[in-house]
Amino acid sequence: MSPRVVQALGQIYERFDGGGPFGLQRDAIELGARLLHVASAIEIQHRHGGRVRAEEEVRRRAGHQLDPRIAEPFLASPGSFWALLEPISVWDTYLELEPGTVLRLEPEGREELAHAFANFADLKIPSKVGHSPAVAELAERAGRIFGLRADDVSTLRLAALLHDVGVVGVPNGIWEKRGPLNPAEWERVRLHAYFTQRVLARVPSLGRVADLASLHHERCDGSGYPRGSVSPESDRAGRLLAVADVFCALVEPRPYRGALSVTDAAEVLRKEAHAGRLCAASVDCVLAAVGRGKRPAAQRGVTEREAEVLVALARGLTNKEIGVALGISAKTVQHHLAHIYEKLRVSTRAGAALFAVRHNLVPMP
Repeated sequence: MSPRVVQALGQIYERFDGGGPFGLQRDAIELGARLLHVASAIEIQHRHGGRVRAEEEVRRRAGHQLDPRIAEPFLASPGSFWALLEPISVWDTYLELEPGTVLRLEPEGREELAHAFANFADLKIPSKVGHSPAVAELAERAGRIFGLRADDVSTLRLAALLHDVGVVGVPNGIWEKRGPLNPAEWERVRLHAYFTQRVLARVPSLGRVADLASLHHERCDGSGYPRGSVSPESDRAGRLLAVADVFCALVEPRPYRGALSVTDAAEVLRKEAHAGRLCAASVDCVLAAVGRGKRPAAQRGVTEREAEVLVALARGLTNKEIGVALGISAKTVQHHLAHIYEKLRVSTRAGAALFAVRHNLVPMP
């Protein structure tokens, strides 16, 4: 820092009238410090008491704590300062700053955009890479088995892709915690479904999708979250989404447990249905849909074993952990990774993970 900045930082508690800790007064106080005194007083008083209090306090302190010459421009025209202290919403600011021509999304482009948001949300938590597209595929197949109308199936698929957008509002330290969550952390987790609804509600054309996406943790008996509402029997799409989300989460690894087998996951779903928390008919449809999807197509010559290594890598496992999971040595894992990087033309783990997500290489069970 320059000498004047350093000097001003040492004078932040001085007063214009000399009542500060070092007794400096008037122009003996660095100009930067005197400017800071006025700006700080305006911001603090405005935050705690609004416009009137900010103006009254600056006027009262001018000549005492504050340099009256610096306070005068504010007191002469306080209205010109409020825009700095009362900014418009982040949403409106973001839209105004969009470069170039504003792009308008046609209805047929909604799924492509939903995929982008789904991958963005999943990449925040390595163990959930591929989760949202997997839920969407499973929920869509289950919806067709159940006999939902085509437009309801389309809405269900969009909601499934977007259901976890709200996870970005919860710190990674909570999502990746290996032990049990404490009450405060659990409350943060419960909010992610609410965040999803609030984010999607910004887009009027996604009204039904927003409501449906926020229901994925609600339960038939009212034991879910965030609202703790009873999932209505008439909302088949919401019940199917809840079951599909639970199944996919069970067969995926998490920091606090390994992935369950399809058989064990199915048993959990049946127990939840028997307890009245999940819809039994929806459980039947989801389990009937498991295994009906196509395996991800090979990309750029990646072998099946390399794809397994790639998925494990995308989920945040170390080379040693990948080797243990796949029953191969860490040296063999490194050999596979070298080939993967070369084939995909990437040089980092993040680049490889992004490729796996973008090309849907994370398989359904």
